[in-house]
Amino acid sequence: GRPVAQRGILQEADGGILVLPSAERLTPALASRLAAALDSGAVALQRDGFAESAAARFGFIAFDEGRSSDESPPSVLLDRAALHVGLPYVRSTNIPREAFTREQIAQAGRAVASVSVADDIISVLCDTASALGILSANVVLQAVRVSRVLAALTGQSSVSEDHAVTT
Repeated sequence: GRPVAQRGILQEADGGILVLPSAERLTPALASRLAAALDSGAVALQRDGFAESAAARFGFIAFDEGRSSDESPPSVLLDRAALHVGLPYVRSTNIPREAFTREQIAQAGRAVASVSVADDIISVLCDTASALGILSANVVLQAVRVSRVLAALTGQSSVSEDHAVTT
């Protein structure tokens, strides 16, 4: 006879990775809820006079298993994806063999917040996105984040042109 809140999938994913198989089948409503949680880092429940908010900071891997270009994950979700990898063309011979250790990744995770990005690098990323017909600022923000991570992984304190080009 009273509302009971339980931890949901997004709360469970806090601090981790959410895997979305068959992401092309996500409804627009669910994709919008995921996007809101990604943007705010929290999930809110407001229902029947009950209100609660909980941390939900997570990354995601969305598998697009659609057979045609008409079948793709909702754009609101793709807009927030840092990387898009097409697997039909990946072969074991062209996968880089270099890898980072867990400690290197952890160290980069601690250092990434202090990695700076010069205005000219951001300008080049914006110009590149515009030239490619990408109108979403989220895509540029993700490119900046990935550039900062690459710089941190290589022990640099600022993003170089090579880091930005790699994104």
